[in-house]
Amino acid sequence: MIVLKHIFYRILVLVGLIVVAIRISFAFINPHSFCGTGDAITIFFFTLIASAIWIVYLIIEAILLHKQKAYGKRNANLLLPLLAPLIVILIIKILYI
Repeated sequence: MIVLKHIFYRILVLVGLIVVAIRISFAFINPHSFCGTGDAITIFFFTLIASAIWIVYLIIEAILLHKQKAYGKRNANLLLPLLAPLIVILIIKILYI
């Protein structure tokens, strides 16, 4: 149960980072320009940066949890970055099939 709570908080941090990244990317988008590709690239870029920060945070925390011998939380931190792209791929497959 403690590990599930740990995972929930880490996913909540990811969602918060992505919301902040999208807000920042909207600050860079010119509202008078109708370039959809540039807007999408800006949003993708800042979301990618937020995800990279989250992954680095999880890896550093996994190292610290290993030293504390909290192996369940450590394993969850090492698996979460692998599950995020898998979920995105599954959603894309479901939507486009």
